[in-house]
Amino acid sequence: MPTPFTRRLTGLVGALVLGSVSAPVALAQDAPRAPSAMVVLDSSGSMINNDAGGQTRIDAAKDAARTFIDDVGASADIGLVTYGGNTGETDADREAGCRDITLVTAPGDDTADDMLDHIDSLEPRGFTPIGDSLIEAADALPSQGGTIVLVSDGIDTCAPPPVCEVAADLKAQGVDLVINTVGFNVDATARAELQCIADAAGGTYADATDADTLAEELKKATTRTYRAYRSDVERLDGAATFEEATPVPRDTMRFLTSLHPLPADANPYTHNTPTYFRLPVRDGEHYVVSAQSVQAPSVNTSVWDNLVIDGQFVLPDDPDSRSRCTSDAHQSSFGGVNGVITGTVHSEIIGEGCDADEVVLTLNRRGDWRKTEPVDVEVTVTRIDPFTLPDGRDAVPADDASPDIPVVTASTDTPETVTPGVWFDDAAELTPGETVAVDIVPGETQFFRVPAEYGQHTAGHLRLVDDAQDWDVYAHDREMIVTSYNEARAELPLTENRLVPEPEATLDFAHTDPVRFQNRFGEGIPGFDARHLWQDGDQIVAVRYRDTSQGEIDAASQLPPLTYHLTLDAEGKPQAGPTFRPADAPSTETATSNAPTTGAEPDTAASEDTGTGMGLWLGVGAVALVIVGAAGFLLGRRK
Repeated sequence: MPTPFTRRLTGLVGALVLGSVSAPVALAQDAPRAPSAMVVLDSSGSMINNDAGGQTRIDAAKDAARTFIDDVGASADIGLVTYGGNTGETDADREAGCRDITLVTAPGDDTADDMLDHIDSLEPRGFTPIGDSLIEAADALPSQGGTIVLVSDGIDTCAPPPVCEVAADLKAQGVDLVINTVGFNVDATARAELQCIADAAGGTYADATDADTLAEELKKATTRTYRAYRSDVERLDGAATFEEATPVPRDTMRFLTSLHPLPADANPYTHNTPTYFRLPVRDGEHYVVSAQSVQAPSVNTSVWDNLVIDGQFVLPDDPDSRSRCTSDAHQSSFGGVNGVITGTVHSEIIGEGCDADEVVLTLNRRGDWRKTEPVDVEVTVTRIDPFTLPDGRDAVPADDASPDIPVVTASTDTPETVTPGVWFDDAAELTPGETVAVDIVPGETQFFRVPAEYGQHTAGHLRLVDDAQDWDVYAHDREMIVTSYNEARAELPLTENRLVPEPEATLDFAHTDPVRFQNRFGEGIPGFDARHLWQDGDQIVAVRYRDTSQGEIDAASQLPPLTYHLTLDAEGKPQAGPTFRPADAPSTETATSNAPTTGAEPDTAASEDTGTGMGLWLGVGAVALVIVGAAGFLLGRRK
């Protein structure tokens, strides 16, 4: 039965393993998992000492390791190296003892039984070859690196080479490696060595002597760096003048650009600095363009600094034609710059009042955030082809015009721990109604997605369950903010979206209305908020954690995690959506019922999935892809 000491040790080791390697670039993930980790466990002769909360050190370590593996084995790829346990401790045993290192298993998703069997068999004997054990563990990690957690009660008794040099050499090999260390009742010399190892390899040290001191050190040990997005989308620089607007190829539906800076003497709250692009368009189309800031988390750089992104469409020969080509535009619902700042603009239908082969897209920037510097944004273009509303109707049934707001109930099953996405592209896909466990650190914005069909109403429930700071922070220094988006990356209205971190605090939130295409393009649910809820498919939910008590942070900052449970669901009976036809095809051509095109040219949409709707041409494209044998691969990429 684990003692309080081993339970705290389990939490300490678990936090060190799961929370040290940042992932700065958003990549698609099949099954969200924590970074790969290797535990290096001491089984040398000194682990026989009986001073670990009423247990021997080895027994405490065994209990902690068992509980740790049971708790996190399903959500992390873990491996194990042990040293000691197989030799004597005399000078004659030294050579063999310094080679007494066992690689039990490299990180994997089915290693628990092998590790548990080996841990049960450990006997404390022999020497302490820390340096070579770290090398063994590093070699077992995947090429992209991971975390090593060293648990020891003393110094390396097999040096040279000095173990700090070994740690520094491993860190310098160019992989994303962090080494964290935990000491059991160590003396000053061993503590200095273990601290040196952690410092040399970008990790943290925790000193465990008994339950009380371990609980105190747990706050410091359960930290990690933030995970943030760095765009790898192709860059397209916008023009500073209307006449020189940068052409955007029709097959470019997502690009990175820089918004031009404001003049140094401009009033940042009234002056708009434009960046211009030229988009090719066709009669009958609608366009939606969203621009999102991609700056790294910077918590409390300046709480009151702000960035506003606005947009408009105009005719290329008439910069004052906003009313003819722009339906509406909207911006992020919160101030400041510590999250994803969004600006979205919707066009009028092309070919009526806005009659042209091209339109000029203007992205305006204002606010005092980095006022005199360029600011990067990622731009997403969504093309909506001519459509026919379901059954020829454009009105919502009367009994659906004012729907009840759904309330989501958390699942009674033990939540699965997931690794959330860091951007729209790798948003963690959640099963509707299933509760997951997530940890977040200050400055992070985490992305999730849940599918919703036309007629369905997306809602969620968030509950705070644990805090590495033991809730010992002034409440108004911290805030959880929930934001929602559609596949066009436009921000969606929520009933509630803010939560002050307190023990067991909960937040129930939902879209203000069900998703219906008619909300924007027909006589749908009345009200400005409902106009934004027009696109089915993945509904994105982003969770952001602000903690100004941490001051300024960067990619190397070790930050205390907050753990929460999240449940997302889409309720309601699915309803028919619109049908679409190609914009340049006769009206008699057979229509399709697929979603608007985002992220790919229509004739290539089936082969390019960039995180939003696959697009109007999926049906026709899939036939051609089957012919060339590629459909299986592409369907596997469907988000």
